Amino acid sequence: MWLGASLLFVVLRAFQSICYPIARDQATYCYIGQHLWEGKLLYLDFWDNKPPGIFFLYAVMVKIFGNVMWQVGLVDILWLLIISVFIFKFAERHLGTAPSVIAVGVHATWRAWSGYWDAAQPENFLVLFVFAAYFLSSYGGTTRWFHDFLSGILFGVAFWFKYNAITFVPLLLVLPHLDFSPLATGARFPRFTLSGREWMKRVGIWTAAFALCLAVVLGYLAWFGAWPAMREIQFEVL
Repeated sequence: MWLGASLLFVVLRAFQSICYPIARDQATYCYIGQHLWEGKLLYLDFWDNKPPGIFFLYAVMVKIFGNVMWQVGLVDILWLLIISVFIFKFAERHLGTAPSVIAVGVHATWRAWSGYWDAAQPENFLVLFVFAAYFLSSYGGTTRWFHDFLSGILFGVAFWFKYNAITFVPLLLVLPHLDFSPLATGARFPRFTLSGREWMKRVGIWTAAFALCLAVVLGYLAWFGAWPAMREIQFEVL
């Protein structure tokens, strides 16, 4: 009930996004995304100093919605709804229901205040995929190896939106396996729920999936001859 009420508030608070214009960043993403469907190559025929993830996403957006400006606001609302669910579940797990409702409301209000410039930007999707990877890593059932694999893939997607996603690695590999309940009984530290061997196994699966995601994108760029241009634009210049 409280999650539903929170999401209703999010929709009402963020509905103005539909009427937003688009800033030059989003216009560039749309332009490049549109031309990717025409056989043009990223970093060779045109470029921006962003990793490839945002351009592939906008290519899908342009394909679905066409050449309309409101698509950026609509996708931003959909992003906000999904990440609001993640925020609610994360805060509820560690703090309880009331703080989770407050967290969702504060975040939605902040997002509405920030305006059109920050709509559907790479940082937004980075955090979304990091959250998704966290919840998958938290799974402890019989198919946890598969969830670890998906978590690594999703983190790879986050990395291709912004490279500084790498700073979340310690959070994803440690936090899902901590039990904080002993702190309520006076313990100084939370309890690690896995043995060292089991933890290393799960980290190995996660790392292999992350590496696979990196290899697929780099292989795609190398196959079409775009890797030298990307290396210059993304790593030498930046």
